[in-house]
Amino acid sequence: MSIAAGYEFTAMVTEEGKLWVVGDGDRGSLGTAQTGLHTMPTRVHVSMECGRFVREEAVSMVASSAMHVMCVTRKGALYAWGCNESGQLGYTLPDAVYRPELVARHIHGDSDVVMVTCGFQHSIVLTAAARVFTCGRGSSGQLGHGSQQNERSLTCLSMELFGTSRIGMVACGSRHSVALAVCGGLYMWGNNSRGELGTDDRDMRLVPTKLADGSCSDEQGVFVAAGGSNTIVVTVQGGLWACGNGLRGRLGLDTTEDRLVLTRVGGGGGADGGGVGLVFGGGDVLMASCGYRHTLVVTKKGSVWAYGEGLFGGLGQEDFKYRTTPAPVDRVYFDHQCIVCVHTGPRHSVAVTENGKLYMWGDRKAIGQNRHPPTRQLATPVLTSFFQDARVGEYHNIPLSHALAFAMKTHARLGKRGCAVARKSRRQKGKTPGRSEYQVGFFDIPSELVKLIIAACVSCPQRVPRGSTGIIRLMGGGMIEHGDAS
Repeated sequence: MSIAAGYEFTAMVTEEGKLWVVGDGDRGSLGTAQTGLHTMPTRVHVSMECGRFVREEAVSMVASSAMHVMCVTRKGALYAWGCNESGQLGYTLPDAVYRPELVARHIHGDSDVVMVTCGFQHSIVLTAAARVFTCGRGSSGQLGHGSQQNERSLTCLSMELFGTSRIGMVACGSRHSVALAVCGGLYMWGNNSRGELGTDDRDMRLVPTKLADGSCSDEQGVFVAAGGSNTIVVTVQGGLWACGNGLRGRLGLDTTEDRLVLTRVGGGGGADGGGVGLVFGGGDVLMASCGYRHTLVVTKKGSVWAYGEGLFGGLGQEDFKYRTTPAPVDRVYFDHQCIVCVHTGPRHSVAVTENGKLYMWGDRKAIGQNRHPPTRQLATPVLTSFFQDARVGEYHNIPLSHALAFAMKTHARLGKRGCAVARKSRRQKGKTPGRSEYQVGFFDIPSELVKLIIAACVSCPQRVPRGSTGIIRLMGGGMIEHGDAS
């Protein structure tokens, strides 16, 4: 993502691809070759040597744990720095690295890196070839290689472990790991002492284990997150499911007990009843971040909800109490703007609005505000004044015609295949004659017909001036190329 919350620091990527850090860094976690508190953002230079020249790299995403950080550039290169005691930086480097170091391409299979995620002392890398690499501490089986040995270099997991599934997303907890297949399949491995693997037991798994189909009540997962000893899954229907450690309400299920299987927290229509549909204000979930002690959830309406430990003010609730059920973070703190992305650290929280504004709250030291505060914690979100004109995250201005094509490819009502089951028409059911209810699959439409549809829509009278651009906000830093529509 474009933001990452470490133990006492925060990393941010602007739309130009520049990486900045603020807060207090130990063991080189800031990547600036300096230690101590940074009260103002400091630029982290991610660069590659090209002969006698040094080329600055544009960053697309950043990930962090308590004391190590990794980032991916727009060209698919991987950089790492910070603590390396267990080899979590993925390369044969010293125990502490104070500036970004390039992880040689051959180490991750000569394929572009598309995602990286960091656990307490381990890391997972996902490449464009859908290969999963892990490194670092393996004492709980979190590396997935069938042993509890550490790996000081990125090591590829056998594709046979995932069967025919193509992995599309990965996540790290403190001592467990999660992978989400493009088809929605969930794979878990590592520590399971609190039920964080969702396998209905507390047994450690040394290799990826697929959860039974229907673990989320036949809803397909589209987003996963892990933190501490918890796992959360967001489904295509907008439901949020959780399992693992229930201490101080960390699951949001109005209990402090552990859950050994994925259980719906809310969203997705609340098909399970029992008031679940009223959680998150009756709205559906867009994404979430699972921290060591607390969780933040973003709904599709742009609101933020929080639950779990509130000791450091990370819940944004004007107090430091814990919550066992999701509580809304007052939108007035965000100037009523829609939030599109959040991240939780061990002691603080970060949020980004649809306009790229950055808000922080929690441990003041982690957000660079620890000079002479009346209190160590900041209980409610504040807009940072770090950047004047720069926005956090990647934004892409695209013509309306391309926006339409993108929508046709991603939304069920406009033709995305697989988001809904084809149904028989009323005529086929023997009822009153009616139109066919089969959805049109976007990929089944000839490319020339797609172009004609786009041309017709663009040429039609509309309120929006012709030639205007639509804005697409991408959390993961993905790019939309011209010509995708065909």
